[in-house]
Amino acid sequence: MEKVQLLVDLQLLVTIFLVTLLWSFSARLRKQEFFRLWAWAWTSFAAYLGMGAISFRVAPQWPVVKAVATLLIVEAGFLQVSLLVLGVLSLQTGERPPRQRLRIGLGLGLAAGALSFALSRLLAAAPLSSFSLRIAARTVALGVALLFCARVFFKNWRTSRSRAELVTAIFCALYAIDQGLYSVAAIRYLTVGSRAGPADLFDLSLLIRPLWLILDSIYTFGIGIGVVMMLLEKHERIQRALFEGDVYTKNVSERNADLQAEIFRRERAERELRNLSIRLMQAQEEERSGIARELQDEIGTELLLIKLKLSELKRECAEKRMPVGGALDAALAELRAVGERVRLLSHQVYSSSLELLGLVPALTEYCKEFGERSQLRIEFVHAYVPTALPREIVVCLYRIAQEALRNIEEHSGSCCARVELTVLSSRLQLCISDKGKGFDPAVVSGGQGLGLASMAERVRNLGGQFSVQSQPGEGTSITASFEIAGRPATTIPEAS
Repeated sequence: MEKVQLLVDLQLLVTIFLVTLLWSFSARLRKQEFFRLWAWAWTSFAAYLGMGAISFRVAPQWPVVKAVATLLIVEAGFLQVSLLVLGVLSLQTGERPPRQRLRIGLGLGLAAGALSFALSRLLAAAPLSSFSLRIAARTVALGVALLFCARVFFKNWRTSRSRAELVTAIFCALYAIDQGLYSVAAIRYLTVGSRAGPADLFDLSLLIRPLWLILDSIYTFGIGIGVVMMLLEKHERIQRALFEGDVYTKNVSERNADLQAEIFRRERAERELRNLSIRLMQAQEEERSGIARELQDEIGTELLLIKLKLSELKRECAEKRMPVGGALDAALAELRAVGERVRLLSHQVYSSSLELLGLVPALTEYCKEFGERSQLRIEFVHAYVPTALPREIVVCLYRIAQEALRNIEEHSGSCCARVELTVLSSRLQLCISDKGKGFDPAVVSGGQGLGLASMAERVRNLGGQFSVQSQPGEGTSITASFEIAGRPATTIPEAS
């Protein structure tokens, strides 16, 4: 008996060592519910062996101390079964088991232990029968649980080829066979009793034979080593994933840095291109101004001199009664027409009133002249437009109005148009609309003069917004707007 107690103590020490390893490793993997549940399972087994060692040392009768120790032994044994199954279920699903499942599993284990203890208490008069009943119930439950665990571990090994899961599966299966032999011996004693001979393989003494107790320690140690190996593999996978994540993060950071540099280069190129476009437009306006002055000052002056000379020649011919008055009248009429065309061309190229008087008077004059020349009824409406505006915005809106009205004349088929210059929510907005035949903006690639694309580019280069709304048969509306917050509105609402 002393040898048996020594072997039980040895198994207890082995279990405590393994439980210590399990808790120390599982503390690093707190989110892995399987390892935590199995650490609790083998802690229950250590409590089972510890209370069993105490039970060996108390009197064989049923004093209170022995009864309490026996109850704790039974409850700890069945708790181990529940925790083993719950842990393997969490490993199988890869998720933390719901609290309701935990409560049900632990409750079933405690209930089974209480029932086993109560039934064995009824056989208190026959201690070996009482002991056999408790052993049979626990070993059957533990054997079935271990077989289920071995099946899950082996199934996982077939997919992951983890040596740790294979080792754990093998020792779980061996330990299940061991528990099956114990349950057969206990059940045989309950059914046959002491009639079994001492040489019977399944005699109740099998439970305390040194060889089987040593095998119990080996199986327990093997399962514990397998679980520790699983912990180490899991920890290694996590460390490898962290390292790969760090490498990936570093690569992403480097790519982000390259991308940011490329974005910066493109933004700088776009700014340079925008500035170049603005300078080109400014140069174009200066060239327009020079051409307009040359048309007005030089060519216009020369045409005026020619007109004066022809008028003087006509007067002299009239005094001398020379028959050339009709030809001179025709020449003077043609000369006046050429002068008017030069004046209109000069005004279209560059409006002096735009620079001298501002945007509203310039648009008023242009709409009036364009309407008279094209027979297009143009309604010009303006409201609360500041007189002090940046020159580039004034020129931009004036050019857009010119191009839009020319497009209406040439393409819309409409007999009227509306030009509206207003301030809405601190934004200066120019809207040119007609009720013509319209078009689909998505399929129009451009137009004459500036074209829609040139209009949009001109506006956006100055930080404004540009939009075109049109549908076939429903007219067209072109809108350009600029932020002018803080500028006083000094012109009153007016329509012309």
